[in-house]
Amino acid sequence: MHECPHCHAEIGARALSQQAVFARYRICPSCSGKFTVDRATKYRQIACIVLAMLSLVLSLLLIFDDWAWLGLAVSSYLALGVMIYWGNKRLLFVPY
Repeated sequence: MHECPHCHAEIGARALSQQAVFARYRICPSCSGKFTVDRATKYRQIACIVLAMLSLVLSLLLIFDDWAWLGLAVSSYLALGVMIYWGNKRLLFVPY
């Protein structure tokens, strides 16, 4: 579980899902303090987006071109899953 940088209360993912999607900050459900993710987490999110786009392209090549792309497509999705899991473990909230 992740914790608020202000009051150190544990924050679950379900508590954050009700807030605005495009806001640059999140609000703690316990203390109403604003927080965001650290810079390293933002870079990991960009890397995940790039890998997800690559996986999509490989999937489209698999569908429209040839089955030879199957190994690369599956391995890219496995790498994306590992990257998302690893990124969630290293997620750090900082005050906004």
